[in-house]
Amino acid sequence: MAIEGKYQMESSEHFEEFVKEMGLDVDMTNVDLSKTSTMEICKDGDVYHIKSETAGIAHEIKFKVGEEFEDDMNGHKFKNVVTMECDNKMVQKKTSADGGKVVNVVREFTDAGCTVKSTYNTVTWTRVYKRM
Repeated sequence: MAIEGKYQMESSEHFEEFVKEMGLDVDMTNVDLSKTSTMEICKDGDVYHIKSETAGIAHEIKFKVGEEFEDDMNGHKFKNVVTMECDNKMVQKKTSADGGKVVNVVREFTDAGCTVKSTYNTVTWTRVYKRM
């Protein structure tokens, strides 16, 4: 299963609830709900690069599977580790720098696209992307 590629978001569910649960800037809710987003994934050797963009706001991460890396989510610092559960399922555990918040992100790939589920506490934000 090829993970690399470009994706266009088709749907997003529970983003507003997720943002509120995380305690993030509520203004970001309006940005995401009013625009679609894109995601591009490429791999150089054993380093993955995921770039997403929503309403002109870009976010990028680079990582090696199984190795910790740092990331910033709307001003909040996180330590991350990504593992592969199988050849089409990428699981990312994001832990806030103070250890108080843990977000689990699961990206599941098919020939048609990718489903991304981000869970914090009991709230799951689901995005469905189609391959471009």
